Parts: sequence; structure tokens; C-alpha cells
Amino acid sequence: LHAALEDPRFRDDKRELAAVHYQTGLLHQAKTDPKAAITSFREADQLFAAVGDQSNRATCLSSMGMAHRGLGELDHALKSHRESLELRTKLGEMKKAVITLNNIGIVFCAQARYNEAVAEFKEADTLAREIKDDEGIQITQSNLKRAEKLSAKKK
Repeated sequence: LHAALEDPRFRDDKRELAAVHYQTGLLHQAKTDPKAAITSFREADQLFAAVGDQSNRATCLSSMGMAHRGLGELDHALKSHRESLELRTKLGEMKKAVITLNNIGIVFCAQARYNEAVAEFKEADTLAREIKDDEGIQITQSNLKRAEKLSAKKK
């Protein structure tokens, strides 16, 4: 992928260059280098923004959120996931919005903000049911039960 970044064909095609940066970010994430992943995802996000590709921007933001969560940078993770959710909602990408709501809930759990996590998971569950997303319902229900248990233990 690094060779692709140097390839003159990609220098003039921002969308292709953005895709290369995104894939590089995924590789960094797989190699457990979240800081490098965030840098690549940020580059990709900026390039996708430059060409008006909001869907891929939302994907980059979500990936950045996961990388920030991996570093324990939970406020940054929330910010990235919320930006992703805003784009997903505007674009009508509701199945992906369910995933993003779950990601937000998971970050709230990591912050021991269980009531807020429960609220996010309930919103995700409602949306998943509205769009008949069986996988989303199953994942959300699992996350919701875990958050409710953690909330009960905290009391």
C-alpha cells in the first residue's frame, strides 16, 4: 500500500488515494498500531471530504472511533462515532447507523456511563426493529443486556 501512495496514478485521484489511506489504516489497526491507524484514517477522511464522499467519510470516522477506543481516548472515540452517526443518518444508511449507535454505547460502557449506554442501545434496538435488521437486533440486545447488568452492579 505504501507503494500505491507513491504511484503517480493515485496522486491525481483523491478518491483512490483516500481508499489507499483507509486500507493502510486497517493494516495499522490489524497490527495493533492505533496511532498510525488514526493518522491514515484521518488522511482518508480529509480526501473523501474533498471529493464529497460522505459515506466513506462516515466509515473513516467510525474506524477512527474504534482506534481511539483502543487507545483509551474515549472522548475522541465518542466524537468520531457521533460524527459518523450524523452522516449515516443524513445519508439514510440506517443499518450502519445501528452499528454506530452500538459503538457509542460501547464507549459509554468503557466510561462507566451505563445509563447513557443503555439509552444508546435502546435507540439502536428501536432502529434495528424499524428496519428489520435481525443481526442488528441480536447484537444490540446482547450489548443492552451487558450494559444493564453493569448498571445494576454499579448501584
